[in-house]
Amino acid sequence: NPQISVTTAGNRDLQPETSHSYMLGAVWSTTWGTNSSWSEKFDFGVTYYHHTIQDAIQAPDAQTILNRCVGSLDAEACSHYTRNANGAITSFNDILDNLGTINTDGWDVDLGWTVPSQSWGQLRVDWRNTFVGKYDLTNESGAKEPRTVGIETSNSAIPEWTSVLATQWHKSNWGVTWTMRHISALTESCAGANGFPICDVSVPNDDGAGSINHLGSVTYHDLQVTWDTALFKGLQLVGGVNNLGDKDPPVLLQYKAAEPR
Repeated sequence: NPQISVTTAGNRDLQPETSHSYMLGAVWSTTWGTNSSWSEKFDFGVTYYHHTIQDAIQAPDAQTILNRCVGSLDAEACSHYTRNANGAITSFNDILDNLGTINTDGWDVDLGWTVPSQSWGQLRVDWRNTFVGKYDLTNESGAKEPRTVGIETSNSAIPEWTSVLATQWHKSNWGVTWTMRHISALTESCAGANGFPICDVSVPNDDGAGSINHLGSVTYHDLQVTWDTALFKGLQLVGGVNNLGDKDPPVLLQYKAAEPR
């Protein structure tokens, strides 16, 4: 059944999340990049982060719940969905729950550069990067969930590297910002879509069967123009386009297996 009713809601039995986090970072404002002919200010920052969240509040992953029920006849997992007389799933209960423990760490690396003001205006460049080292989710029964770094699952993913490069030009009342958004490559199990040409049959999925679809890295370009009007103090007009080149995202197969084309 390609369409299944899903119930989403809060949960009166939820317990508060608890977390332990630590971060260590530094920002270096270079002397050689301050008030020079090519740079008014040049900053470089790096931060390491580590977060542990216990009793994490999330909605359960439908496929994981189904696998757990079928694989081990877990009564709690099987209670999340119902089947009709023919065995087809007709509904899924997807309310929030305390799903277990999340451990994640990584690095944030930032660079900022302000060009000295010129007759043609002033430029500012900000480059922000996040590198995720690990993301482990252990459910309430102590088993590892499939959600991790670099894997597309449940219509979401945690890329290993995400980056935003914003270049801003400003002169008088006008401003233009060009932003590049980069997402690193991912992989997904072809699941029921095995046989599609884009599936790599030489690489088995986590279950040792099937094949893998490689979702290549992608970069999107956004453009925004601003004008600080002189008509009313504080009034700014903004116009722009996200995904300026109308770039298509990578082809995702997990949720199209029932509709092959």
